[in-house]
Amino acid sequence: MTPESKKSKKESAEQKSVDELVTSIPPQYELQNDQPFDKSFGFRIQSIAPESHGHRDFCKVREGLAVVIGDIEHDQAHNDANVGQDQIKFHFRYSGSSEVGQEGGERDVIEPMTFGMLIQPAGLKKVEYFPASQHEQSVTLLCEPAF
Repeated sequence: MTPESKKSKKESAEQKSVDELVTSIPPQYELQNDQPFDKSFGFRIQSIAPESHGHRDFCKVREGLAVVIGDIEHDQAHNDANVGQDQIKFHFRYSGSSEVGQEGGERDVIEPMTFGMLIQPAGLKKVEYFPASQHEQSVTLLCEPAF
């Protein structure tokens, strides 16, 4: 196998992994038209919910490990929900507060300058409740079983 074919095979595997990350985009976001990254590295999504605006950057580190950097303005109170994809999430909240929990269950408060961990099995629905006038800035490590 030539060095060029090895490189091409590696880039193809990396692209497949990034494409798999795209399938985890929550329904209240969409891919941004102008992407700031090379597609093999990651992508940016933007909020399409009328209650908020901003973006999240998804960057693949290696198989099973990604970093999500969020900068979202929550103008009005609202809920975001997503269904688990068999991940452990390490969440560093720098600014903005919210509450997180399972649908209909107890909620945990997330305050600025805190760290939290969420184990989210496949199919488990997580709901995050944002009060109005919150500027959320965060970094989340997404770890999948492959990691």
